[in-house]
Amino acid sequence: MKRCPNNHDNPDNAKFCRICGYNFGNSFSSQIKNYWNAFISFATRIFNKMINESKTRLANMGRSCGFTPDLFPSINLSPCSVAKVDFQCKRGVIFMVVLIVLFVLAVIYSEKIGSLLYANGVPYDISYGITPSVALVLFFLFLYKFIPFLRRTTRWLKYRLNADYIEYSSFTSNLYRIAKKGKLGLFDKSKNVVTMGSQYDNITTFDAEHILIEKNGKKGLFSMKKNGIIVPIRYDRIDPFKNSMVKCYKGTESYYYDINGNRME
Repeated sequence: MKRCPNNHDNPDNAKFCRICGYNFGNSFSSQIKNYWNAFISFATRIFNKMINESKTRLANMGRSCGFTPDLFPSINLSPCSVAKVDFQCKRGVIFMVVLIVLFVLAVIYSEKIGSLLYANGVPYDISYGITPSVALVLFFLFLYKFIPFLRRTTRWLKYRLNADYIEYSSFTSNLYRIAKKGKLGLFDKSKNVVTMGSQYDNITTFDAEHILIEKNGKKGLFSMKKNGIIVPIRYDRIDPFKNSMVKCYKGTESYYYDINGNRME
């Protein structure tokens, strides 16, 4: 490896040789030093992050206010382990497995079954066509049942991923509040669908058709009729509906939305 013969004529922090112009940053020792400094910097960031998380956990240890149900004393929450929400996934799995096994057996033993039927007097065309026909029927039955089963499984997974707790009785209409890690969401029990994931700080009644949702100190509106958010979660205060319009405040400015969620200029 090429080295600068004039190294002793340059200061310690020199990047280039004053005599020959050699780039000291390309030297092996400089590259090793750079890699080492980068590693130390990365390890320090990770270590500091771990220390901060440990301090936060120790600070919250033993505090009942960190327990999810205690964060919402006005809501009667029950653990999902005792909530009777059945998507029939277990029975669906068993039915799918039975169909697959029958389909495989029909394909593997089709020739043997055809020979047995032909030997017992059944015509050749019928004997060797009945098993493939049964396999085809089983396959289409599998497809017919698989799509609803897939939907139910998706709903079940979505529900489980979004909720550790569910409200004991309905919040409004068929909607139940769900909770996970100190955050609230909405679950439509009539459709077995998670309407809103558990990511909001508070969910309360606004009026007969609307729900007030809060996140990071900001407010928005959810319409039960439209089954979606009609006022974005970005306002400090929201007044009740008047003449089918709602007035929202953000700092010193105010904005209007109609009952369909359209912003009025």
